[in-house]
Amino acid sequence: MDVIIRAKSDDHLPEKTKQVIVVRKLYPDGAGGQRKIRAGKIASQAAHASMIWLSRRVCEAASPPLEHIVGKMSAYPGVQYTSNFDNLGFTTEERDWLTGKFTKIVLGVDTEEELIALHQKALDAGLTSHIVTDSGLTEFDGEPTNTAIAIGPHSGHKIDELTNGLSLL
Repeated sequence: MDVIIRAKSDDHLPEKTKQVIVVRKLYPDGAGGQRKIRAGKIASQAAHASMIWLSRRVCEAASPPLEHIVGKMSAYPGVQYTSNFDNLGFTTEERDWLTGKFTKIVLGVDTEEELIALHQKALDAGLTSHIVTDSGLTEFDGEPTNTAIAIGPHSGHKIDELTNGLSLL
């Protein structure tokens, strides 16, 4: 028989590193109202947000830099890529997150203004935050639209100070 012991409080447990994804749920309908963003679009924007910090870090650290390579990688035989875990400049929190539990929380806001304000607050607090801007080809009447942000990975309490008032999506 397995015995499960549950702590009454997390106060004595080590702090968890996490990433919080904040997704915008509404956008203007063109008639002065708001429309909900489709669930599939929200899911894809949350996925983009979760990966954006890592993909940018890898591109910046690659040798040669990946943003300078055009076309397929196979078009450059003999080019050696030297990126590895050590030269990507991960913080201790980011390494803990990557090598431990990939804790992600998805929260929602209604408007672009709320999304941008939260992004700025995160930056002002010294946290990593990236904005996802959708090209608008499928959902937003052809207009590039800010859809999500990713804050972290950082220690939970740092992020919670900014996001505790938001609801789960």
